[in-house]
Parts: sequence; structure tokens; C-alpha cells
Amino acid sequence: MGSHSFTLVKAANRRDTLFHGVAYVALRVGTQDIDFEILISPNMTGLILGIDWMEENECVFYCKRKQVCVNDEWIILKRKPISRQMSRTYVTADDQFSAHSADRVDVNT
Repeated sequence: MGSHSFTLVKAANRRDTLFHGVAYVALRVGTQDIDFEILISPNMTGLILGIDWMEENECVFYCKRKQVCVNDEWIILKRKPISRQMSRTYVTADDQFSAHSADRVDVNT
């Protein structure tokens, strides 16, 4: 993971979003391998395509057909499955753990 010239970005909700670094990867979009600069943040779990990237790759959205065109290739958009299950997790002890780690704790669900 590389470093970037900034560590905070203003999100759409006008809150500051902290970034830890940047990763340079090639991702498959349709049949194309496209280079991405991905900002790494503990506050985000998904990938957001910026307007600059969409302009560079000539993106066109056709919402009625649920398609996007990237560099002259039409790609069908797929909806992420929505989980209908809800659960609550209760920690049974006063434990302190880092938001950036995968600590194991005893829980009741």
C-alpha cells in the first residue's frame, strides 16, 4: 500500500473521511483489465468510482436497461443481494478491542 498526498477527503455527507493509503490494482470491468487507484479507508467497505475515473473511461449509464458503458463496452449491472435477516449481538464481558482488528470475543445472539 502506498502513501498519498492527502489523508482526509470530504464525503458527500460533508463529513471528513480518513484515508490510510492508496493501492494500485488492475480490476476486471466486463472483459477489460483497468488500472485503479484505490484509496484505503477504515470508514468505507465498498468501491466508489469517481467522476474523474468515469470521464477518463467514457462511462455512460443507461438506467432503464440497468447497463453501463465503459470504454465502448456495455456491461449489465447486477444488484447486490439484500439480506432480509436481522441479528443482534451482545458482548458478555467488558472487552476493549481495536476497530482495525479481528479480535475474538464471546457473544450471545
